[in-house]
Amino acid sequence: MKDYIEDIKGAERRFYSNLPELRVEGENNRIVDGLGIVYNSLSENFAPWMDGGLYEVIEPGAARGLLDDEDIMILFNHSPNLVLARNKNTAELIDTPEGVRYRY
Repeated sequence: MKDYIEDIKGAERRFYSNLPELRVEGENNRIVDGLGIVYNSLSENFAPWMDGGLYEVIEPGAARGLLDDEDIMILFNHSPNLVLARNKNTAELIDTPEGVRYRY
């Protein structure tokens, strides 16, 4: 599978070290649930070598319209080779006041 992120000039990959919630609902149903995008939260410092660093804050509504895409892939560490779920058949993406929640 082609790695599309490598083809985008200036694209960044970000890795999230905190694990999402994993729970069992019913007898054999494992559910992964969490916030994939967190609104109004200061990011980690992306450039500690710069004076003052470099941070970002994602504002509420930033994902508005994007979640209407018919085929959004939920990837492990942004790798297109490691697809965990897709919104068209195995995942749910919900824009909430706190951020974009995923559940699969």
